Amino acid sequence: MIKAEFAANRLLATNKGNGQHDEIKTRLSLAKKTNCLHLNQLCLDVVLPEVFSLKNLTRLDLSFNNIVKLSPRIGELQAL
Repeated sequence: MIKAEFAANRLLATNKGNGQHDEIKTRLSLAKKTNCLHLNQLCLDVVLPEVFSLKNLTRLDLSFNNIVKLSPRIGELQAL
């Protein structure tokens, strides 16, 4: 079951609960300051849409997730 907070923020982390939602929000906020986003070990199935708004990312860590295919939008992150 997807928590209401996920739908409201358009996060696609599925059913991992509010603790994971808070962790993702924290990591996204930190990435805005550091241009490095670590979304490793979160059991994600897709790259979150919020990632593509971080145009200045120089590092993106998606390791140890369940992502099988990257969105073509990954090319929008030209600073990687």
